[in-house]
Amino acid sequence: MAGRVWGKKARNREVIMEAAKALFEREGMERVTFNDIAEEAGMSRTTIFNHFPTINDLLLALAEQEFQSIMDYYVTTRLSGRELIMAMFNRLIDDTCDFPVLTTRLISTILIVDSERQTFSKFLDMIEENLDPAFPEEEREEIAIMLTGNYFGLIGYNFFRHESFNRSKMKKHFAVLASKIF
Repeated sequence: MAGRVWGKKARNREVIMEAAKALFEREGMERVTFNDIAEEAGMSRTTIFNHFPTINDLLLALAEQEFQSIMDYYVTTRLSGRELIMAMFNRLIDDTCDFPVLTTRLISTILIVDSERQTFSKFLDMIEENLDPAFPEEEREEIAIMLTGNYFGLIGYNFFRHESFNRSKMKKHFAVLASKIF
């Protein structure tokens, strides 16, 4: 994961990323060009390319931004155990409901790109670290698998059933599924 950048460059990067997220969701990933992002961000196309040479670089940055947000929460929250695990998944659900199409694309990017798999592996570690230490390690791994599977399953279910991405409904559904696991 790249180090954080501060100042005007960081603000420009953030504006570009927010513009891209909105466009990807509104227009669909395949239809958005760097020209579209530049127009939405109020910047030149060259500025966009200076930050992100390819759409894949932009997607990786968006995935890293999402993970960094969860890491920041993990480090600063006073929650622990099951409460923390549920709060992290609720944050993911919030972002998923805001950007379901983009989230699905980021998930596929995470699965394909080795460096991103390693990043997501840290998320699994955070889950396992917050499970009851009385659980054997193998059982903690299984619970982490089931919880992440439930999250991915909810996304797929909503797409397959043409359901809206309603955050309160998804959080409630996730909580019911999680209660059957731990």
